[in-house]
Amino acid sequence: MKRPLAFGGLILLTGCLSAENAGDWDVPDVARGLRNPVQATAASIEEGERLYRRECLVCHGEAGDGNGPWKDKLLTTPGDFTDKKTMARMTDGEIFWKISKGRVAMPSFEARFEDEERWHLVNYVQTFAGGRG
Repeated sequence: MKRPLAFGGLILLTGCLSAENAGDWDVPDVARGLRNPVQATAASIEEGERLYRRECLVCHGEAGDGNGPWKDKLLTTPGDFTDKKTMARMTDGEIFWKISKGRVAMPSFEARFEDEERWHLVNYVQTFAGGRG
């Protein structure tokens, strides 16, 4: 049985953005309809990658496939951003909302990152499935 990973007083039980859990996040329609105000330029994607490496890589992995170094310590599978079918179903606004609000033990990044930084993350996450850059 997998054991939860304690990190900074949190117990990580993540299931964020995973293909198996993509449909069961209750994302408000208004969030799904949000348009990304940050153009997916090389600079934006580079900034998103920097933030991803700092905060997301440990669970979602170098390749964005959910095989990060903490994968075996988690109770659920982290999201696989390389899954083209799953990623094609999610709007930028939905991804932004999920990053912002978090779920289960995936932390909310609303207080850690400014809005623009979270949009950079959206642009970078979309590159794993061929959606940007």
